[in-house]
Amino acid sequence: MGASDLRRRLLTAALGIPGMLLLAYLGGPFWTLAVGVLSLAGYYEFYRLAGGGLASGAGSPEPEAQPELGPASETGSGQCHPGPTSHLQPPTSSTGLWFGVVMNGLLILAAHLGGEAGLLRALVLAGLICAAAPVFLFRSSPWVWAGIFWGILYTGGFLGLAVPLRALGGNWHYLLFVLLLTWANDTTAFFVGRRWGRHPLTLSLSPGKTWEGAAGGVGGCLLVALVAAWVWPWSPGHLLPLAVLLAAGGQVGDLVESAWKRAAGVKDAGTILAGHGGFLDRFDSFIFNVPLAFYYYPWLG
Repeated sequence: MGASDLRRRLLTAALGIPGMLLLAYLGGPFWTLAVGVLSLAGYYEFYRLAGGGLASGAGSPEPEAQPELGPASETGSGQCHPGPTSHLQPPTSSTGLWFGVVMNGLLILAAHLGGEAGLLRALVLAGLICAAAPVFLFRSSPWVWAGIFWGILYTGGFLGLAVPLRALGGNWHYLLFVLLLTWANDTTAFFVGRRWGRHPLTLSLSPGKTWEGAAGGVGGCLLVALVAAWVWPWSPGHLLPLAVLLAAGGQVGDLVESAWKRAAGVKDAGTILAGHGGFLDRFDSFIFNVPLAFYYYPWLG
């Protein structure tokens, strides 16, 4: 990453983080709207990353042949770039796209109105529809609809828990803590890996990530947890394990999205966020951390 890319990355963070914090602080419909936008944008990027796999067979009677993926090349910066052809193409069928968009909107609305229970009921409904879709849409692959359901679960289910997460503890402090941990993990892992990274974490998925960067991310989360234990009435014995859990969860979430991008032969999931790529590139760690943090809360003490 060059100096200009780094400047764009820092500028985007400087503009986006205060806005995210403001919406989290306001809560209610403001936070729900923010989560909804992230959910819908994330599903759209997921659908485009899946390319021909979800687009060609989601509702078409005759799935179209997709071009083979050209060989990915590794550059000196450790980034994966598309070959001559790429699965990152406009969908050939809009069935899966629009179904996912509608279901994501329903999931976020259900989370706003009914909390975790409402979200789970909406997820069951989405699963039933996806399971039954191949019966009514002839020649529609059940594996395609399984992929569509995974996209809905990932962007609407996991991320949708951020809506009831805001209400835990009766204020926004726990959500703020989760956001700070996620950002601390991403930031310290990036800069420590950039400066001292020598040993690749996983060459097959993301050669640019290193064990040194991963350790830096854990250290950043532990530091934030120690400060939080001093500011908020939470025990370090509960916060420090949560910090390690979210550091690991955030890095796994990052690698999961890297696996999708590697399969699609692209560097980023999108281009809307200067210096960061797409919404999934920026929030992949947060998406994985939301359910981990939500279900850890009863043990927080």
